[in-house]
Amino acid sequence: TFDQAASEALADMLSHNSALTELDVSHCGLTPQSCASMFKTLKHNSALKKLYIRGTTFDQAASEALADMLSHNSALTELDVSHCGLTPQSCASMFKTLKHNSALKKL
Repeated sequence: TFDQAASEALADMLSHNSALTELDVSHCGLTPQSCASMFKTLKHNSALKKLYIRGTTFDQAASEALADMLSHNSALTELDVSHCGLTPQSCASMFKTLKHNSALKKL
C-alpha cells in the first residue's frame, strides 16, 4: 500500500523519468489523490509506454486528471484501468479525449 510519501516520491520520479518505459502499480493501494498526481505528472512524460493501474479506485478528480493526461501524453501506448471504478461519465470524458491521442494502442 502506498502512503502519501511513497505517492509523492512516485510522482516526483515520473516527472524526471526519461528511461522507465513500463510501470505496474496495480492493486498497490494508490489513493485517488495519488492517481490524480501521477496523471498530472505523466501529462508531459515522453518515456513511459505502458501503465498498469488495475484495481485502483478513482474519484472524479482522478478521472479528470486521467482524461487530461490522455489528451496531452504522446508516449503512452498501453493503459490498463480495469476494475478502477470508472463511472460511465468518467469513461465518456476519457473517450472524448482519446480523439486527440494518437499514441494509445491498448486500453
